[in-house]
Amino acid sequence: MGLAFCELKRYPEAIEACKFAIVLKRNYAGAYLGMGLAFYGLERYPEAIEACKLVVAFDPRNAQAYHGMGNIYSLLKRYPEAVATYEQFVRLEPTDLLEAEAEKVREDLPRLRRLAGK
Repeated sequence: MGLAFCELKRYPEAIEACKFAIVLKRNYAGAYLGMGLAFYGLERYPEAIEACKLVVAFDPRNAQAYHGMGNIYSLLKRYPEAVATYEQFVRLEPTDLLEAEAEKVREDLPRLRRLAGK
């Protein structure tokens, strides 16, 4: 339900649905991902980052969480963190829908590394 509410841009309801799912299953990475998406939609970026960190704590191979964190760090001009999370994202060799995003990230990494002073 949380992801469905995100698709409808009903972010507060998405957060509540995800919180309920977490009550039922504390380590449910999908619920944290939904919360991250909702916080991002509300431009509550620090909370979105924390939600994504919890996703990868429970599911270290979740490419979507790394991609989301990289996007937020880049948006906030926190380039060292953006580089680190984007590098992890492309190391996971995302497929399907994220494959095109991974290619964009690979192309943008040199610019971000320069901005990060690396």
